[in-house]
Amino acid sequence: MASLKKAFYKIYTQAGTYVTSWADDVVSTPKFTWSINGTIGEEVIVLAREASSFGETSDVAMFNEVQTWVQDDDNPSGIRIHHGFISSYDIEISADGKQNIKVHVVPYTVEAEKIVAKDSGANTTLTYSSYEPAQILRDLISKMNMTLTYNSTSIEDTSTTVSYVYKYVSFYEAMRKVVELCPAYWYWYLDANDLVHLHDTDFDTINHTLFVGQQIQSIVYSKTIENMYNIVYFLGGGDPALYKKYENTGSSSEYGDLEYRMQDTRVTTAATAQTMAEKFLNERDHFEQEVKVVVLDNNASDASIFGTKGYDLESLKPGDVVNVRHAQVETNETLWYDDTGLLGNMVWDVSFWDFDIRFSLGVPMQIQAINYQFDKAEVTLSTRLPDVPKRIEDIERNLVILESDAVPAVPS
Repeated sequence: MASLKKAFYKIYTQAGTYVTSWADDVVSTPKFTWSINGTIGEEVIVLAREASSFGETSDVAMFNEVQTWVQDDDNPSGIRIHHGFISSYDIEISADGKQNIKVHVVPYTVEAEKIVAKDSGANTTLTYSSYEPAQILRDLISKMNMTLTYNSTSIEDTSTTVSYVYKYVSFYEAMRKVVELCPAYWYWYLDANDLVHLHDTDFDTINHTLFVGQQIQSIVYSKTIENMYNIVYFLGGGDPALYKKYENTGSSSEYGDLEYRMQDTRVTTAATAQTMAEKFLNERDHFEQEVKVVVLDNNASDASIFGTKGYDLESLKPGDVVNVRHAQVETNETLWYDDTGLLGNMVWDVSFWDFDIRFSLGVPMQIQAINYQFDKAEVTLSTRLPDVPKRIEDIERNLVILESDAVPAVPS
């Protein structure tokens, strides 16, 4: 039988000096979310300590670094699964006298959220003319010069050239914009070692094969047109303003016009507008297929329930491609249809591909989000990259862009 899974925490000062480790007095297990095109979520660690003496200003101190580690048969030397710093803590005292300290640990993308994007000369207008999006991302991380970093393999080149001007934005907003400047199905995420990743989705390479009843405890799959669009009206900047229309004719002919208004006055070149619009259409001109699975850990603490079933949860990453199977459910290949909806005679990059929802099992799908819960993980899979409250974010961002058009390059 697999060894019991253990979690422990290493604590450092803001300057990087080791303070102590938490283990025996921790009465919680690691829980957090991890999303594609985003960051690792907040982790709450509960310490069984008295309110009168809980280590305030020593190990429980604002900005202290917290590393969360897991040790099991898959990772006998331990693996770091979360990294951040203390942003707040709560003292809880119940009527029966029980006392706990809740420590809130946030990822280092918070640094990027709280720093305005600027160069070494305090210039808050950053102009990238004919740049590779991957190089823009590398340059932003280098200019920020804080905890987030990258290496030679974590950020891949996209073989695309775009032009964009950042003005009066945070480094985090600037980094998130980069993925919109990439071709279709490129994505980014932050790992537990603070490496920023930018990769292309490879549906031909299956990273994980999971079986219902073996690794998967439960599954729900659905199909929707909620976020489906096949025409984009792009309004950019310049005088006269850049105004373009892009369409997937196969999709609009078959399903009717589904129009989306995309606005960004920082875009003044047609090539960049085309890259952004075509990425949007390629990812959204068809039905979205979504599967939600609960994956059990193979080193579960309660072996009487989970037995030796399960999977190495720490091997799952946002963006990975997963094949979900069931021994008693039929699988089938993805099928291509022509523009009339009949099978065959497809036109590459124009005709719509689809499959019967009965054959969702066996179709390669991408991890969009992981709700990590130590002994299990709720994993969201999809054939389409997520639309992270995009409409509201676009409205707010476009308002900031319009209001900051006349902002000087350097504040006085």
